[in-house]
Amino acid sequence: MQPHEANLSRPDFGGPGLQTFGTVTLPERLVVSGYRCWLTGYATGDIACWEVAWNLYARTLGPEHAGPAVTALATWVRTLRRHTARPLDRLPFGCSRLCPDETTGLRLIAACQHRSRCLARAAAFELTSQQSSCLIDDVVGVADGFADALTKCGQQVQRPAEMAAHIT
Repeated sequence: MQPHEANLSRPDFGGPGLQTFGTVTLPERLVVSGYRCWLTGYATGDIACWEVAWNLYARTLGPEHAGPAVTALATWVRTLRRHTARPLDRLPFGCSRLCPDETTGLRLIAACQHRSRCLARAAAFELTSQQSSCLIDDVVGVADGFADALTKCGQQVQRPAEMAAHIT
């Protein structure tokens, strides 16, 4: 079964808090949890998935910071979906592993936070399979917006090189 074909029923969202992924940090868990919730909301048409993301961000960041962060998350995921030539993979919300697309998305946000343009563009290319420079620039631009929103909330993702030691 492909990750994006996994059981996406509502009970997968039953947990009250952020999931754990080995040794990744809180900011990384926010990125992956938000990515999963947002993509699942698109796949199922169930806005409850997006409410789960909102509640996680509001509980973790406080409601005043959650608004801009969730708006940036939504823009990022929507742009990724629009520019991919295939469905983006994700694992169910409660899963403690990361699939390749989740890992690459996390590397994209990390590269943006740490201002590594080459790594950000490489991750955007890997996610979208697009060779058009303007599409890659669009994906990196909205990823920058999400990365900046997380930074303003004090959520700094590990540097991409450091991250590789923890997730593959």
